Amino acid sequence: MAPSRELFINSVRIVPVEGNHITPTAIRYNARGFVIGHEALEADDFDHPYIDDFKIALGSGDYPHLSSRLRSVSKDLKRSAVGIAQDFMTNALTSVEHWAHHHSITPPKHVLVAEPLTLEDTSLPGESWLANYRSNVRRILHKFAEVDFLPEPFAVFQYYRYGVRHPLISEKRKHVALVLDFGGGTFDVSVVETTAQGDISQSGRNQRPLAAKSIAVAGFYINRRIAEFLLFKSSPEHSKNRVIRRALDIYNSGQWNQDDLTVNPEIHVFIGNFLKVVQACEKAKIAICSSIVNWDLGANLGSKVPVRVRVPTRPFAIDSDSVEISLDAAELREIFEKEVWSKKLKAAISDVIRRAAGELEGNPISVVLLSGGSSNIGWLRRLIERDLSSELTHAEIVELSENFQEIVSKGLAVECARRYYTEGEGDFQAVLYNKLCLLLSPNGRGIELRRYKAIEPSNLIDSGEDAVLLPSASSLRARFDQELRWKVKLSATPSRTLEYHFMRSSFDPNDIHGQLNVIQKAVATPKDAVFGQAIDVSLTVREDGTALPRFIYGRGNNAREVTVEGMPFFLDMTSAAGEAAVDSYIGFDFGSSTSSFSLVSRSDVNVYRDRGQDPNWRELSDLVSILPYPIAAQLARYLAEATTDNLFKRGRSVLEACLCFLAYQTYSGYRAKLGRQGSALFKNLVHRSAGPLWALLRETLGKYSSVERRGISASKLLDEPYFSLIDSAVREVAKEKHDKLATVDFTRILRAICNIVADGLSDVLFGYFEEVSQKAFSQDYEGVFRNLKGANGPFVELYRYVGKFSFARNQVLIVNTASKTALDVSPLYIWGLNSLSGDNKPADLYMFDGVKPNGYVYNAVQDRAEVAVEMGDPLGSLWELLNDFRTRDSETEIRSNVQMTKRH
Repeated sequence: MAPSRELFINSVRIVPVEGNHITPTAIRYNARGFVIGHEALEADDFDHPYIDDFKIALGSGDYPHLSSRLRSVSKDLKRSAVGIAQDFMTNALTSVEHWAHHHSITPPKHVLVAEPLTLEDTSLPGESWLANYRSNVRRILHKFAEVDFLPEPFAVFQYYRYGVRHPLISEKRKHVALVLDFGGGTFDVSVVETTAQGDISQSGRNQRPLAAKSIAVAGFYINRRIAEFLLFKSSPEHSKNRVIRRALDIYNSGQWNQDDLTVNPEIHVFIGNFLKVVQACEKAKIAICSSIVNWDLGANLGSKVPVRVRVPTRPFAIDSDSVEISLDAAELREIFEKEVWSKKLKAAISDVIRRAAGELEGNPISVVLLSGGSSNIGWLRRLIERDLSSELTHAEIVELSENFQEIVSKGLAVECARRYYTEGEGDFQAVLYNKLCLLLSPNGRGIELRRYKAIEPSNLIDSGEDAVLLPSASSLRARFDQELRWKVKLSATPSRTLEYHFMRSSFDPNDIHGQLNVIQKAVATPKDAVFGQAIDVSLTVREDGTALPRFIYGRGNNAREVTVEGMPFFLDMTSAAGEAAVDSYIGFDFGSSTSSFSLVSRSDVNVYRDRGQDPNWRELSDLVSILPYPIAAQLARYLAEATTDNLFKRGRSVLEACLCFLAYQTYSGYRAKLGRQGSALFKNLVHRSAGPLWALLRETLGKYSSVERRGISASKLLDEPYFSLIDSAVREVAKEKHDKLATVDFTRILRAICNIVADGLSDVLFGYFEEVSQKAFSQDYEGVFRNLKGANGPFVELYRYVGKFSFARNQVLIVNTASKTALDVSPLYIWGLNSLSGDNKPADLYMFDGVKPNGYVYNAVQDRAEVAVEMGDPLGSLWELLNDFRTRDSETEIRSNVQMTKRH
């Protein structure tokens, strides 16, 4: 009996690179070689700028062609686009393999790569972009046994449906989902339909993708529009300069090569200067968006502090001076609305909805799913609601409180797991995601929309719609290299020529974005052909999506049948690799702006299947998105673990994270409310492990009266059955550290303690403040509070703060929005301690971890190097503060009248 298609995927293993789940798709070459990711972005090396524009180039030609086109990447080195991509991919995947070895996981030999849909942007070269892209990526990843691809919006749908199991998607009713993946390089739109069971449509393995489109308009495009705005703002005369306009056209075409001798040298200089402005605009955009609390289109953004970007005063000069030009939130909103939304995104969404309308047969779109880092720009949702309300009358826009940048890689992992579980079938393999239409014109008489009758093979079904050969969601896996043949009767005999237009869900031959056969659009009729008004049309589809058209005249007329071949073109079809289930996969979200990696093995899928029968696992999975970051991150790793040995270690880490949070919260509250100057509770915490943390929590709670303990969630742990459960677990995990046999029912224990933590989070936020400054003509301060909730950042739940106090960015606080109070839990938790110690990697949350002979040590939530704090070093003031804590429990203050308003 075939397995049930429901597979409970409770968590996904995201593999960090350089300690980060999200890796910038960037590389920087230097005299010693190259670095990638965050190290490439942060390196202070103006002589060797980083490169971040090589993904889209992989589809602009075949491997020999691209390999011969070299560009200077450093003073003495030239590399091609495929060479640059190979350096980045090889380095990143080597890190993934090392991580797997370190965690006793055999590195997979199979890779599932996220890909854009077929690009429909005429500024990009060639109708064969996707075929070139797949071929080049397979050449780069040649050491893997199998490289397959999944369109990014379909990965998004899989994550919402089977990973996060959002109730709007997983409930047992029919859904029509509009999926928007708004990343760094492309904006992908698709419509996907499910059955009434919420699972696979048509009783087959493919969910029904009814229409789809991809345009090269996303994060990079926004940065370019910002850079152009700032360039013209720095000098209005620039906008009238023809050479500048010419240079911008070359740069925006995507065809610029700094070693192209046919281009005026001063244009090369200009583009080099402009590229630096574009890269600076990325940081400016993120800084502004991170500070916005209210995304309403009419919100007053005048109070937001502008961000300054350096713009060259002489853009054609190699060593130009620069001027700092300000960019404020209102200007960014106007750029986004007018240049990005109105001119590009709105039309793309409307076009896909129009394409899908015929297939939907009146069924409305029920849900809109968002993904991609650029979806964190909240104006996108507001503009959809304002301008597309008539098309989306019955739709609800779903927003997750987690990082949009990881959704694709998590969706890849979900698809990988389902491919194993469904014996290699998957849900989106070798399937058309737009209707294949054919418009014909005999002898130039005009386009005719004729009905096609299927002839071969015998089980080929008529589409039932004029001018449509194959409907969207048609599976072609079983039809590769077969001749598919239809008969059509025209209004006149094409005695001289036959004009033909293969279209994607369009009946307008002038729709340039809908054209599939771009190069050849007509064939001449053979002089010896004898036939009437009826002709045959055939297609032979290869596994790579190439379609070879043929037109047959005089079928059945003895030996006088004549065939004319058209030029091959490429279908809008998902990849067809992956015939059978394999033991393990790497999910590789190769994004234009950022990349991320997931890992799924056969043992993971077996564990997912077993856990699907246990309701406790589903409860733990539900808690990941609502628990504080230091707990949620450990719980997500525990849920993603499949091996028994590692599962124990992960379970212990979750237990310690919960005890740490409760102990540090309770101890900080004790210092603030009671101020017992004679006590020194913190002195006994020599290491942040289960035993000492449990002792600190119990001792601190013992300082409260029974009445005071009623308002403290952690006090439940002193009551039965929780006390015996936790106390026994703490003793058992201590045995394991001393190589003794330990038995712990972590599922039961973690379910109890995680729910206790969650119960205490009503009206409670855990995080830090950003951009706190004094309001003009007021004694009050304002800023943004970032709630550290969920398994990893960036943390998108923001609150607007107004109050009488200023807070440092490194302070970590627990804010009660009901009582409007803020409790400082620093220096037990510190945000961005790595930056204070001179580390330029992205900030993370650090926790006091223990006492060392020469000082103290902190550990990060993510896999990072520990930070030592010693007397006399750059963190000497922190050493003094901790030293004082070891002597006595010094009193602290609870800040009151802290006004918090959640960002809309």
